[in-house]
Amino acid sequence: MKRRIKSAQSILWVLLLILSASCSKDEIQIVDQDTSWQMDNKYIEEDIREQLGIDPFTDLVYLGYYGNPYTQLEAINDLVNTTLVGKNELSFKVKVTKPYKEDIKVNLMKEDKLVTDFPEMAEGIPLFPSENCTFEGGVLKAGELETTVKLTLKDVEKLNNLSGYVMAIKLTMEGSHEHLAIARTRSAYFVKLNLSIRLDNIDSSNKKIEGKGFNKEISFKSDIRPDKLGSLNDGNFTANNWYTSNANNYLTIILPEKQSLKGFRLDTNTSPSGSYMLKSCRVMVETPDGNWVNHGVFDRKSMDGIAYISFKKPVECTKVRFENMMAFNGRFSVDVNEVTAFRYSKISLLFIHAVKGRDCYFISPAPSLKPCDSTLIYKQVKQYQSP
Repeated sequence: MKRRIKSAQSILWVLLLILSASCSKDEIQIVDQDTSWQMDNKYIEEDIREQLGIDPFTDLVYLGYYGNPYTQLEAINDLVNTTLVGKNELSFKVKVTKPYKEDIKVNLMKEDKLVTDFPEMAEGIPLFPSENCTFEGGVLKAGELETTVKLTLKDVEKLNNLSGYVMAIKLTMEGSHEHLAIARTRSAYFVKLNLSIRLDNIDSSNKKIEGKGFNKEISFKSDIRPDKLGSLNDGNFTANNWYTSNANNYLTIILPEKQSLKGFRLDTNTSPSGSYMLKSCRVMVETPDGNWVNHGVFDRKSMDGIAYISFKKPVECTKVRFENMMAFNGRFSVDVNEVTAFRYSKISLLFIHAVKGRDCYFISPAPSLKPCDSTLIYKQVKQYQSP
């Protein structure tokens, strides 16, 4: 009996050795391999239905997007009105997992309670007003797989909350249909409207700024070549030591105290080709609360080694920043040799009128003003804005 057991064990060991030898890696060959195969989206969609605990025999209507159910819109505010950047209409594909036997009317609706599921922090941001949006539905025709619905924003100019606005929308279906339901996921979408202040306050004519400039008392800050910033007010208008290298570089001008400014003169590269010569930049002004307001873009047409960046209306501030400084060759590498600021001041003029028959003049250089006659003698002080 013991011999039979031993014999059986020996046979098993032999069989194992044969199997292991036959499975050795030297005898395994990959004849062909196809890596282009991908799972059909149809099966992904149907698998999602089962994951959601929905009857697999029920077809689903859903928003046809892949990725994050979220979009951001940009708008510009000039402290009075808001202007949307781009179109005011958003289109969405609505799909069904299988062609249905009859028409299906679908639409979108605003659903504020869904904002709690907003993809990013929305606390403190006001909800999009209902009167500023309209929805246009669509019809999933019998036998077809998709249609389009639309969201339109209207009266955007009235949306002036600088925090922006958020909105949650959901997919709806008119009536009830046998073995058909709205998907629990991909039936909601989120929209955020970002508002940024941008004023139309920059004169790009490159007209010379009248008056006496100053720069000895100003200082500078930049993200590039900080050790060379001292050359920007050293009195040398031709030598270059400070320059930008890319679109992200900036130059901040810092005044010792709040002043009313008419603008700046930037002495830049004088190459006839326009290389390294300032053509355009964005002009930002810091507000008393530390925020930066976009006053517009300086973008001149003619090439000149001197750039006069003027405010259409004078600005009271302590800091001005130039961003996106671009040369005439389209590159963001600009030489700046010297920076000069120009104050905007108010001068009190004394009007003196004389007895009738005598000429009287303004006691101030104002060449456009002419002599006058008067029967009374009096003084009048008037505020005159200097050029």
